Amino acid sequence: MSLQITVYTKDDCGDCARTKKLLTQKGIAHATKHVAEDNATLIASLRSISDAKGIPLGMPMVEVTNLDLGETEQWFGHRPDLVLQHIINPTRRRG
Repeated sequence: MSLQITVYTKDDCGDCARTKKLLTQKGIAHATKHVAEDNATLIASLRSISDAKGIPLGMPMVEVTNLDLGETEQWFGHRPDLVLQHIINPTRRRG
């Protein structure tokens, strides 16, 4: 399974640092995109995702794309449970 993982982070974010550290410790390749306060377009995009999911915008936002299936999962905050579920031990199957 081919995964593309992006972690959206901001300065002085403890949850961002913990999430990136977890991925690094597990040997999981990931890209990091810094969310600067003046990047209104990126912030609006992240807010749109959080609104669609009905949850508050928070950092980090992790985006995991299964390139084989063309499916994307996204979540906000430090969520080791979701890292385990969607990255380390994915259970999604073609249905």
